[in-house]
Amino acid sequence: MKIRLPEWPVDRLTMWIIVLSISALVLGTIRIVTWRSAELPPPVEETTRSETPTPPATRPAVVEADPEDAAAAVEVLTRLLGEFHIRENLIRDSGNTYSATVPKELPVFDFLAELRNRLDKVDARLEHIKDDRARSRIDAELLVDDKLARRITLWRRSGLKTVSGKAAIVIDDFGYSYNSLVKEFLLLGFPVTISIIPGLDESKRVAREAALANRTILVHMPMEPAEGKYADDGFTILSRHDPGTIRLRVRSAFAQLPAAVGMNNHQGSKVTADKAVMKIVLEELKRQNKIFIDSRTNSASVAVEAARSLRVPVAVNQVFIDAEDNSDFIRSQLTKMADLAVANGHVVAIGHLRKRTLRILQEMMPRLQTRGIEFVSVTDVIP
Repeated sequence: MKIRLPEWPVDRLTMWIIVLSISALVLGTIRIVTWRSAELPPPVEETTRSETPTPPATRPAVVEADPEDAAAAVEVLTRLLGEFHIRENLIRDSGNTYSATVPKELPVFDFLAELRNRLDKVDARLEHIKDDRARSRIDAELLVDDKLARRITLWRRSGLKTVSGKAAIVIDDFGYSYNSLVKEFLLLGFPVTISIIPGLDESKRVAREAALANRTILVHMPMEPAEGKYADDGFTILSRHDPGTIRLRVRSAFAQLPAAVGMNNHQGSKVTADKAVMKIVLEELKRQNKIFIDSRTNSASVAVEAARSLRVPVAVNQVFIDAEDNSDFIRSQLTKMADLAVANGHVVAIGHLRKRTLRILQEMMPRLQTRGIEFVSVTDVIP
């Protein structure tokens, strides 16, 4: 008897192959449909509104300013650049554009603040200011009555000279007292030279405190004036004195104020014009290796000429900053001082121990420093 093997296992295998093939086909179809659906744009009916591209914003057309008004505003800018000691050869004005090369260290905030204040007086202003540090430039538009006067570019450049001149300020008349005003001068945030009258109640104390504050000290030597009253307290040099008396008084003054590097005259319009007397004074200064600062109380002074003939280090006062005890006057004199420093490289100025002088110095010295004025000891401006 033959046994017939059943054929169902083969049929079942075939059936499973067919089932699996169909399943794979269905799954692949679903994936393709899904993928294509993701790429299709949303149906039109689902779009709530059409998007219309917005054109880029553009500045309105600018009407050029009246030439005379524009010139006045440009003059303000040029003058201020000059005060910040930007030379004319670094400035270019084409009539439409204005450019200047400035030191990289230019105090932009102070410069722009001052420029705004001045432009306001001629009905002008700056707009669209952009400080592009990556490109080392500042861009702005100068407007007059809302009309374009110039497009401005300030190019920052390393290596430009930022110190335009040195100013040595001597403050006279210390020694009468030691009070809060004296202390404030000694602690002023900029170098000043302290000139002390010898023989007064607080002369030695002021000298001691000035030395501790690292201030340069002068003997403010009393000398006979051509007119007016004077006191002879044992230090005053008079034109009638013999050479021995003159030498003794100079020595006594430095013995009392040994930290002093030299001398300037207190009053002295008569003595400084007397060549014989000044020769004796200067010979004694040379012997002690001291300097002389001519306060210039007399335009006929021979002190500088005599000092140079004896090879005594000498400098001359060029500006009395507070000849009038008036705030505006002091400001104008300090501006004059700065102009002389720029023009000549250095300047010596003299002020006095007064509250108003201190206040204006505290106000003006930082501003002048930002414009390139370096404040120094009087010894730093003597050739």
